[in-house]
Amino acid sequence: MLSAIKQRYPTFSQASAAYSTSLQPILLADLDKAYSEKSPTLSDLERMYGDGSSSLWAKTQLLTIDFASATKESADENALNEFSNLFVRQYHYIKLTEFILFVARFKLGRYGKFYGYFDTITIGEAFRKFLKDRSDELDIIIRNRNNRAQEQQAPVERNHQPPDDLRAKLKLR
Repeated sequence: MLSAIKQRYPTFSQASAAYSTSLQPILLADLDKAYSEKSPTLSDLERMYGDGSSSLWAKTQLLTIDFASATKESADENALNEFSNLFVRQYHYIKLTEFILFVARFKLGRYGKFYGYFDTITIGEAFRKFLKDRSDELDIIIRNRNNRAQEQQAPVERNHQPPDDLRAKLKLR
């Protein structure tokens, strides 16, 4: 999968453009796409484009929250760099599309808001709320996939004959 993504997006810039805030409306409307196995994770970015690429990508996404919020003070560059580095180390398994979904929901006020200034601790707390939603939504998606798979399977034929002694008692042929 990673080789296909790297072939499609040979540079980090191309991958960043493909996995950007432009996906937010699509992911909000279709959770299957947000949780798709086709999306690379933060650690996949590191493997494909080198050390620090996932931190830079996450920071770029977080800056869109800063731009969207009407805070008196913008994000502190050093604090945002540190938070991005810590975040990608802690949540390396998160898919890029999942993080984009989180950012979109945060912008919509689903996970809280800032009070006067951009606050990385607020982002961290909000992301923990997102992880709960993610778990619930993944359960529903997996259940729906399993139900669809069962519906597509051929029904099991049951040609069970009762034992001879029971057939004789019930006078069955």
